[in-house]
Formats: sequence, structure tokens, C-alpha cells
Amino acid sequence: MLYSLARNWWWFALRGGLAILFGILIVAVPSAGALAVMWLIAAYALAFGVVLLALAFRLREFASRGTPSATA
Repeated sequence: MLYSLARNWWWFALRGGLAILFGILIVAVPSAGALAVMWLIAAYALAFGVVLLALAFRLREFASRGTPSATA
């Protein structure tokens, strides 16, 4: 796992740079920062909702197969 993180170091650098830019935006223009936070929360909620719906349908298919329980 550490090798995978080291290989993709640029993701961390990109996220750090975006966080700094976002912080500057919030300090410079608080209303724009609030709007950006609203958009981030909305995007997160939509993505999380899609993932949960997909998981629910996969679990429904899994349950309909009649697989034995893991405790047996």
C-alpha cells in the first residue's frame, strides 16, 4: 500500500495545492467561499447517493440468490 501511495504522490500535491487555493478564496471573497462549499457538499451528496443506490441494487441481487449465511 505504501508503494501505491508513493507512486501516486502527485495526487497529494494536487489536493494540497487545491486546498491552499480554496483557503485563499475563502479569505479573499467569503461569499464565493460559501458558494464553493455549497457546491462541494452538493456534489458529495449526489455522488454518495449514486454509490448507495448502486450498492443497494447489488445487495438486493445478492440477497435474492439465497446464499447461505456467513455464520454457518
